[in-house]
Amino acid sequence: MMNKRGIQREVLIGIIISVAALLVVFAFLGPLRYLFINTVTKETCHASVIAKSGEFPVLNKIPGTEYVFKEMPLKCKTQNISIETANEAQINKEITGALYDCWWMLGEGKYNFLSEGAWIELTSVGFNPKTTCLICSIIHFDKSISQQTPQVNLLKYLDTTPVPGKNVNYSEYFANQKGVALSTQTAIDPYVKTSQDYAVIFMGIKGQDFWEPLKKDLALALGLEGGNILLFKGAGIGTLTKGLLRFGMVLLPVQLFSQHMQGVMASAYCNGNLEGCYILNLVPYTPTELYEKCGNIKSIP
Repeated sequence: MMNKRGIQREVLIGIIISVAALLVVFAFLGPLRYLFINTVTKETCHASVIAKSGEFPVLNKIPGTEYVFKEMPLKCKTQNISIETANEAQINKEITGALYDCWWMLGEGKYNFLSEGAWIELTSVGFNPKTTCLICSIIHFDKSISQQTPQVNLLKYLDTTPVPGKNVNYSEYFANQKGVALSTQTAIDPYVKTSQDYAVIFMGIKGQDFWEPLKKDLALALGLEGGNILLFKGAGIGTLTKGLLRFGMVLLPVQLFSQHMQGVMASAYCNGNLEGCYILNLVPYTPTELYEKCGNIKSIP
């Protein structure tokens, strides 16, 4: 009888072959050709996330293998991205690509793929939520860039740039809603400073005792559909927008992580059968503060 490691290997190989077959078809569909840049690595990571969650339709038909899939290791790696151009459009493109890749590869917050041991209880905030963080990528800027282009307007880029192969721009993709305009949020600092490095963080936060009413208030406060919630940290959580002042408390999950770090953006998914949310963060890369705010932070194995 095949052992668990053998089953894991065969299942993952099967998924990759299936995905590769689909990509061959997509190669002839023009707008989707961008997927072929580093496709193998991205598709393998995405496939392992789905396999660990047990949500892959083919896997669900194999009896008695759900525990094998849960123990399957993630086939993802932290990416080190070096930006050497001072061109603002190219800088925004690199950062946006890192955000998109992280959110998509790890399932857009829709899959429970992390083991229980990955979650750490935060006891310093009064109600003991559990958190976990994965570093998707670390973005390094060449020292010469800040002299030519000290900052770039990332939010404007997200508002105006379409996602290849999709009928939405990046702001609409992260919010999962058409018509979202991030650069009009006056309380948000839209700029990324090229004098410092940034990290793209995939964060999980859960705790049924406080999160059920919390996520409902978030959805009502932000008026977004489909469970995706777009949050931003600029002038301060309490001044996100004038219309959201009374919802200051419901933004606590992001505040726990990004206060004092001036995180630029966060996209959260709180719908479905999750006990909490998965949150995408772009924050300055300061390892000490990341450890303090996140509880259990690690690079992707």
